[in-house]
Amino acid sequence: MPRTARELRRYSLALPEDMFAQLEETARNRGMTVVELLKTFIKIGFLVIQVDENDNAALIIREGDKEREVVLVS
Repeated sequence: MPRTARELRRYSLALPEDMFAQLEETARNRGMTVVELLKTFIKIGFLVIQVDENDNAALIIREGDKEREVVLVS
């Protein structure tokens, strides 16, 4: 169900031209809008924060038979 204007919050974001171009290209390649892609990135970011805050969890990237742990430094 679509949200009403009252349920949405807006945030203006200024990005370097090259980063925005990369966003546009990635969105186009995935058949998404830039806004949809940014929302996906934000959801992934929240997941990363949850993992980072849990001492019993780790963020692992697996490529083929190789794995590496992502360690966040704050």
